[in-house]
Amino acid sequence: MSELDNTEFSHRGSSTDGFSGALGWPGFRSSAGRLRNESSSSRELGAGAGGNASDSAYATMEDDDELDVGGDSDALDWREKVAESLKVRSRRRMQMALGGPSALRSRSDDGGRTWFTSDSTTPSSPEISHAGVFSFDVAYNLDESLDSLESLNSPSTPISTAASSSSCNSRRSSPEPSECEFEGRTWTTSAAMDMRRKMLGQTAGREDTPLGLARRHTLPRRSKVRSASISVSFVSPKRIRASPLLQPAPSSSAPAPSLPPLPPLSLCAMSLAALVSAYSFNSSMPIAHVSPVHLLHPQSYLHLLADILNAALSPFLVSPSASALALGLANLELLRALDERSRLSGAAKVGVAAAAWAGTIATRVAASHLFGRLMGWQHPQMFSTRAIHETGCGLAPLVLVLFLLHTFSSRSAPSYLHLAILGASFFTPVEQGGPGLWLGLSAAAVGLVGCIALAAFSTFSTSYPTTLSVASSRIALIQRSHAPLASLLALFLLPVLARYAVPPSPSSAATAASFAQLHPTYSHLLTVLLMTAPRPGNPDFLLQTIDSWLGAFPDPALDDLASPANSSSGLSMTSPSSRIRLIVYTHFSSHPQFDLAQATFTSPRASHYLSFHRDPRAYAADNRLDQRLHVARGLDYAAREGNGAYVLLTEDDFPLCEDEPSLIRGEKSWRATWDQLQAALVKTNELLPDDESSSAPGHCGLFLSTGGSGLAIRTPIASLLPSLLLGSHDPHGYDREARAARGEPEYLLRREGEGADTPDLVIQDCLRGRLPECAMCAPAPAGGARKGSARMPWGLRGDRYGKSGLAGTERLLQRHLGYNTSTLPGRRYGKEEWACGWRQPFNGEPDILTV
Repeated sequence: MSELDNTEFSHRGSSTDGFSGALGWPGFRSSAGRLRNESSSSRELGAGAGGNASDSAYATMEDDDELDVGGDSDALDWREKVAESLKVRSRRRMQMALGGPSALRSRSDDGGRTWFTSDSTTPSSPEISHAGVFSFDVAYNLDESLDSLESLNSPSTPISTAASSSSCNSRRSSPEPSECEFEGRTWTTSAAMDMRRKMLGQTAGREDTPLGLARRHTLPRRSKVRSASISVSFVSPKRIRASPLLQPAPSSSAPAPSLPPLPPLSLCAMSLAALVSAYSFNSSMPIAHVSPVHLLHPQSYLHLLADILNAALSPFLVSPSASALALGLANLELLRALDERSRLSGAAKVGVAAAAWAGTIATRVAASHLFGRLMGWQHPQMFSTRAIHETGCGLAPLVLVLFLLHTFSSRSAPSYLHLAILGASFFTPVEQGGPGLWLGLSAAAVGLVGCIALAAFSTFSTSYPTTLSVASSRIALIQRSHAPLASLLALFLLPVLARYAVPPSPSSAATAASFAQLHPTYSHLLTVLLMTAPRPGNPDFLLQTIDSWLGAFPDPALDDLASPANSSSGLSMTSPSSRIRLIVYTHFSSHPQFDLAQATFTSPRASHYLSFHRDPRAYAADNRLDQRLHVARGLDYAAREGNGAYVLLTEDDFPLCEDEPSLIRGEKSWRATWDQLQAALVKTNELLPDDESSSAPGHCGLFLSTGGSGLAIRTPIASLLPSLLLGSHDPHGYDREARAARGEPEYLLRREGEGADTPDLVIQDCLRGRLPECAMCAPAPAGGARKGSARMPWGLRGDRYGKSGLAGTERLLQRHLGYNTSTLPGRRYGKEEWACGWRQPFNGEPDILTV
């Protein structure tokens, strides 16, 4: 590049150094006679100010080949035409050489059009005068002047060469190349012209063009020999002396690259993210993920305020993992880009961000209630446990809301890179640092509502966007990149990779193997206590319930068939079928369905799992209904005789949920439900493990149905329940039975709505740690729990208080058959109530672990 490549094109002021006449050209005097007689001085001045000699200083004058320059008026006309032609040709050639709109920008002034170079690295000198002489002024490199074809295609000619060319003997105003000794440079000029055409993207011209100037590029012949015309640069002597561009700049003068400064709000968000994350990582009471369950069911107003403060700081929380750190940095960059594009004030930005985050949290809590408690019972097909419990944190939801609002208000769209980052954020599992899918859906809903509000406001508002703003927004949309690879990466690749980063669920075989290894100190793992009583109308509910359990159990192994069900042999300890028992218990001396079931299920499979027990004390009770007494005695029997880790209490009208009917066979199957039950027990032991150094159990039970059915109770707790149901003074119920026989009112059976005291509420409260006798089942027990247990505060993401000893399944694994034949007088249910797929009643309670 030359010394004046970056010089600004601007209006010049009047000059006193050799400028005169109406246009002020150097070397032209007020009379035409002096113009002809002082051509030598004109050449000297032109060579000193313009560099190369060229004929384009006189422009195209083919229409005035016969021009007479003898008179003053003719000389003035000739000079004006030369000046006009020079301006036109200089403008055209300058645009061709400098690349058009990409290299130049124009500005319309009252005096004409001024062109400026687009290089912003050249500083302007304060000593440069900008007073204009011409309406169109050009100041480009003296050595690369485009005022002739010779200068366009050949290297710069030193002043000495220009001076020597003046001695060429020619009778023409613009000499031919042959008159100035150009014949020896034919090949060099042709090569230079070809190179220039390639740089300018022009097509090849005639081969003989560089050898001589066309006739239309010359002026009329004159009586006096004229040398090559001067190249005018229109730079005043003052500017030439003052411009630092005439001195070659050292290569090291370029400023070192530096990062752009961060906007204040982005810098504040980055600082808060660093502080909150560092505090949470090193504090014993860290900032937790946003938990909609705790916000929906606060324990007290103080806990509600603490949860709200935690939710306000959660956008700045970054989990201590590589993926979470990468997503956090990416979201901070998106927030910075959004902060730079927004035209709002700082206070307005903070207000919009706060309102967006508050709306996102409120929407998330509403979604937890809507898709949990409401849809879980009325429309189970729309029920979602993930919508109830999923926690989240990070800036991605807030960035999504702000991007939607900014996109709508500015009529632009984020880049594919921004879409890819947001998509990867919301599809990244929460365990690996993602904000959560439901928090993202809540943010999207808030953003859409905000866009609708903006649209409504713009519709009823009196101010409308100007044509300029709409046009600029359309230009921004057009200028966006549409690379197919970027589109594929943003819309498919990153979200898919993030989604499949979740480890796969264990297979049914692996789950069964893990289930068989639970609590190896017990000979039996699970003892199903099936309580039965005579019902009005004598329905066959008991037969259906027994059939569902036997159909769900795995096929007994060959070694199990050879030994009785109560064998404590260690040979079959690893087989799931060897660790399961089903006890049918009744406290009634007359029960036809019990007798029928005992006579029906006699197969080897039934004999392996099934046993029947009629309490001997039932004969003295004379078939009296006392559910509390019967449950207490049944639990005591199963805890003593079952020798198992769990006693699963269930009723005879709650069979297991059937699988979807097979399209080929159409047979009944309960294998999928049994797999869910096994997986729930395995998960419960993983999240609520026993502490080997403590006698207290890590968990107290698992709830997989409703009421008093589907309660898998740890055996030590089951042994404790009879004294809670009957009183510590009468754990076996003899005194209660005697009082009931005497007809004392407090022991008579009450109807539904008359203060009936059902045993299921006592059992549930005990397993949740709400009774003093069951303190070992309360959240954060006094004796502590095993490290990593969900019983302790912050044991799970978003749980600042800890879970109780009771876990629950997501949905009901049993259905209610006896909705209209309850053993409690006056109790009735709807036919479709407590059906398969319904939300388990405790799913969504803050102290219940859902597995």
